[in-house]
Amino acid sequence: MIVIFNFIFVSSCVSLISADYSYKNAKEWANEKPQCGGSLQSPIDVSDDLLDGFDFNSDREPLMFENIYETVPKRMILKNDGHTLKLLFQWPDNPTKLPYIHGGPLKGEFVRHSHEFRWGSDVTNGSEHQLNGKRYC
Repeated sequence: MIVIFNFIFVSSCVSLISADYSYKNAKEWANEKPQCGGSLQSPIDVSDDLLDGFDFNSDREPLMFENIYETVPKRMILKNDGHTLKLLFQWPDNPTKLPYIHGGPLKGEFVRHSHEFRWGSDVTNGSEHQLNGKRYC
């Protein structure tokens, strides 16, 4: 029984490691998966010209994080799919104060659902998104 379990475990690890995952042909993803062809797809390259005309000094409400320490999740689930590590939060059924973010450019309030940790495919790639064409660790 232990031998079978070890074989299944090692086989699944090998298949995760050998899975081909990169951003080399990101512009061609929509040819294979149409849902990847939207105009607001990840990864995003935030370039200087993208920010031209954006008013950072406007009179809008500041970006605010609320209740970040008031309510403890009843459960947290950590998932590793081989490309990213995701921490999912499950909140109590009747929470009085959920953690949320609002203000700034946001229209509405957004409750914390999960945190996603991403890393590069090797030591030369860092973050998923880019600043002026460069990825950072």
